[in-house]
Order: sequence, then structure tokens, then C-alpha cells
Amino acid sequence: MIDDMEVIVFKVITASGIAKGLAYKALDKVENRDFKGAYKLLGEANEYIDEAHEIQKGIIEDEVTGNAIEISTLLIHAQDHFMIAMEVITMVERMIKLYKIIYKEVDEENNKLHTT
Repeated sequence: MIDDMEVIVFKVITASGIAKGLAYKALDKVENRDFKGAYKLLGEANEYIDEAHEIQKGIIEDEVTGNAIEISTLLIHAQDHFMIAMEVITMVERMIKLYKIIYKEVDEENNKLHTT
């Protein structure tokens, strides 16, 4: 584990922020019916979340082995970013499923829902 806690915290914030941004970009792709592009971006988002999770896991392992760190507002802020990014990814994944349903039901020519 890196000794400088500020560096660790900012790595979590950065990775989480990038992950969240990629998830929103994936949603933009879906709105333009680019499901392949959306899934690619979600894959990248999950790689960044995994990076943040590994850092978080290291902090927890340090505490379990008796090397607890001082809880700071900055660490709490980093955890907030991490949790929000995970939830955004989950919601975007669910929204993609909804878009798939909606796009099947839309009459492209008239831009209306099928009634049958």
C-alpha cells in the first residue's frame, strides 16, 4: 500500500470519476442506438471501478492487519465517489435494457409506440 494517503485517496476519486463519466457516455451511445459502443464504454468503466476497488481493498486489508489509517473527510469523499460511480454503472446497465425494449416497440416511421 502506498504510504501517502492523499495519493491513495485521489487515485480512488480519479478512477471513480472516470468510471462514472464513461457510464454516462455509454448512455449517450445507447440514445443513438449504438449498443456495441455503449457496452465497450461500460467495460472500460468497470475496469476503472475495479482499479478503485483494489485500492479500497488495500485500505481495508491494512486496517484488518492492524495498520489502520486515520479516517479523513477526504477519504470519506473518495468513498462517496466510488459508491456513486458503482451505482451509476448499475443504473446505466439497467437503462440499456430498457432502451432495448423501447426501441423494439417504437415504430420508426411514425416515431410512435406500437399499439399491438
